[in-house]
Amino acid sequence: MKHLGGIKSTPELRAVIKDIIGLSQSSTTDESQIEQNLTSTARLRALQPLPVADAKKILLEQSSASDGTFISISSMIAMKTLLSTSTESAESISSVQSRLENVISQSKLHFAKPASEGVADADDEERKAKFQKRMERLRMRAEEDKYRRLTTNLDTTKEDDVTTRSMTYAASVGLNMIVAPISFGVFMYFFAGQIFHWVAGEEGQFDPRTSAANKTDIRRVIAGVVSGVVMLIIEMILFVIRSHELDASIRRKQRNSSPNPFGYTKKKAERTFQ
Repeated sequence: MKHLGGIKSTPELRAVIKDIIGLSQSSTTDESQIEQNLTSTARLRALQPLPVADAKKILLEQSSASDGTFISISSMIAMKTLLSTSTESAESISSVQSRLENVISQSKLHFAKPASEGVADADDEERKAKFQKRMERLRMRAEEDKYRRLTTNLDTTKEDDVTTRSMTYAASVGLNMIVAPISFGVFMYFFAGQIFHWVAGEEGQFDPRTSAANKTDIRRVIAGVVSGVVMLIIEMILFVIRSHELDASIRRKQRNSSPNPFGYTKKKAERTFQ
């Protein structure tokens, strides 16, 4: 906290100080005054008149100071001491005293900082900087929590890449069109003999055109191949139907969904907030 250091120095005030220093003083010293100054406390001694030698010394140091921006309280007490102990005429003392009072009334008070206040100010600045950083961190955390609460109902799942989905779909369709005819053809190859035997009777169980080397029934082979071709045609028809339905679904989804900058669609918003 600042304390009163004196009054601000002006050229007129410095001129009055020089005049006060030039006043003639009494050569005798008041012994009782010196004894009283020695026995009194520091606070009371600061308010009591000073010895003439000390008063002149204080004023000389004050007038010769290079950074004399203000006149200290001790200098004002020294001026009072020199005026009260001067042997000049009453008119001269009254003139100097009136000039001094006039200059002091026009001057301003000067408040000085204590020596330890600079360290305290540095500590306060450091605490303020830490407090500001903490407040900024807490503010950012609060904003993140608020944003997280606002976006909990949004669909944040990322869709697969278009190329990856296309390759996966093409591979699955191609594999299905290969596996389905082969599996159905093998199935019909093994069960065609029993079917033909049931339809044609006992006489049709063996075919004279069957090869004697490998005993392969041509009817079973033909049945397997025809079944595989039929299944391939069915898979192609299903592929065309699925492709048409997929394109129609994509067009309908693009037409109905209108995404906004926040990433959700109107349809999802209606379903969530209604």
